Amino acid sequence: QEGLIAHFPLDENAVGTGIANWNGNTSEVSFIDDQQRSQVAQFSNSHIPIDEGGPSQFIMPIYEMTISCWVKPEQFVEWGGYVGNIRDTLDNEHGWVLGSRDNHFSFGLRTDGSSITYLTAPESASANQWYHLTGTYNGSNMKLFIDGNMVSETTAQSGLITYPDYCWFEIGSYRDDDELNNFT
Repeated sequence: QEGLIAHFPLDENAVGTGIANWNGNTSEVSFIDDQQRSQVAQFSNSHIPIDEGGPSQFIMPIYEMTISCWVKPEQFVEWGGYVGNIRDTLDNEHGWVLGSRDNHFSFGLRTDGSSITYLTAPESASANQWYHLTGTYNGSNMKLFIDGNMVSETTAQSGLITYPDYCWFEIGSYRDDDELNNFT
């Protein structure tokens, strides 16, 4: 699609397609056959680093974005990330993340505001069930979708998405300077 930055099918590897063509290190995950989704990556308290601590602003979306993924959480943590490029350390908050807060799916993003805004689904999610998550931002409106249904939206952020000098672009974790919450 036009404007596609990266697509990671996670079918025995984490080679991204799109304009970025990132390669992720899959040494911490295994690939299994799932009855519903076919070939999938299995995260056992692990993650796939795509761009570790490097400057990511040069290729990341700044005007608008859509991020989506399929997840089947076995357990939830207080701050979970399924895919993100975030830094949320004390007052140094930048980037975005599609993940969960406890057992509620969430989408967080920061623009010129003073901190990250987290959209959180009002309903709790169930473990061991497949969900399709999507977070969107169009320059003035953030939305969170679960299985194609919009569950939360806000206009609390507007303008360009901000990024720090360095942050982690990872699949399967919520990571920053002082946190590494891997996905199971």
